[in-house]
Amino acid sequence: NQLVVITVRISMMVRRPISRIRRIDKLKRIGFTLIDVTVTVLIIGIIGAVAVPRFGALLADYRAEAAARRVAGDLNYASRSSLNQSQPVTATFVVGSHHYSFTVISHPDHPTAAWAIALNDAGYENCVFSGISLGGDQAVTFDIYGRPDSDGTITVRCGGSTQVISIDQATGRASVQ
Repeated sequence: NQLVVITVRISMMVRRPISRIRRIDKLKRIGFTLIDVTVTVLIIGIIGAVAVPRFGALLADYRAEAAARRVAGDLNYASRSSLNQSQPVTATFVVGSHHYSFTVISHPDHPTAAWAIALNDAGYENCVFSGISLGGDQAVTFDIYGRPDSDGTITVRCGGSTQVISIDQATGRASVQ
């Protein structure tokens, strides 16, 4: 009987330290090592270095397309306005700037003011008119039938991206190429 009791007591004493060692090993393995964190930060840095320039180019492409669509939409509005009002409407552009304006059409928000648009104020930062070819001048006039006085193109540049707006003389329609 005594032998059995001593054996049980010894086995109980031996098991306790082993279970404590296992618990300590588990606690040591819960966190991240310095190498794990360093490798993770390095991978995130490499991905960021590759993605940031592409994101900048994508943003410039988006701004150029949005600005070109805005200008084309405004030209189409001017064409329809000349037809509705039976009055010629002239759109004037300034090369190297971000301004254009319309005659006869009043500003939608301020009916007593002329309608002049600055692309930078409209949310298209760094966008300028880099080329304007409207029959030899920098203006296009829509007659009372909504047709322009000439075919032409307007080039919008935002950063490194460009978009071309073309005006069809037969239809008076402006579209982004």
